[in-house]
Amino acid sequence: MTHSSTISTLPIFLSNNSADELTLANNIARKWGFTVTHSQPNGLYLVLEQQALGLKDNDFHNDKAVAVNFASDALTYRRKHGGGKQESIAKAVGVKGQLTPSVIDATGGLGRDAFVLASLGCNVTLIERSPIVAALLDNGLMRAALHPATSDWLPERLSLQHGDSRTILT
Repeated sequence: MTHSSTISTLPIFLSNNSADELTLANNIARKWGFTVTHSQPNGLYLVLEQQALGLKDNDFHNDKAVAVNFASDALTYRRKHGGGKQESIAKAVGVKGQLTPSVIDATGGLGRDAFVLASLGCNVTLIERSPIVAALLDNGLMRAALHPATSDWLPERLSLQHGDSRTILT
C-alpha cells in the first residue's frame, strides 16, 4: 500500500478503555485535529499505549509503533556514551568548549538530533510541519518532562513549534 505524503490527520486507536488513556487521547485529538476510535483502523493510524503516542501501519501488524521517547535506552546511551561534542551534529552547529549555541531545527523529524544538541547544553527549537509528527514530538516532550532522566534539563532546553518553518522564520 502506498501512503500519501499529504496525510495530515489520522485516527488515534485506543485498545484499552482506561479513563487516563481516554482523557489523554481526547486531549491529543482536540489539540491536533485527530479523532479517537476503538475500532482497529486500516492503513496508517496513531495508537496510544501507556501514555505514549505512536504511529503504526495496519499493513505491518508485527511492527512496533514509531514514537518519540527521549528517555529510551538508545538515546540515554547516546547521551551518556556517544560522541558528545565530537558528534557530527554538534560540530555542524558549532558546539565546542563552553560554546552551546541556540539552535533552530527547522525540520524537526523525530527530534533525535535536537535531543543530542539539548543534551550538550544547547537550547533547541524544533519546528515541525506535519501535525502527526508534531503530535508525536509533543507527546514525547510531555513524557520527558515527567521522566527522572530528562525532567530536570530537557524541558528547559528543547521546545516545539508546529508549522512551516518558511513561514515561522520569516
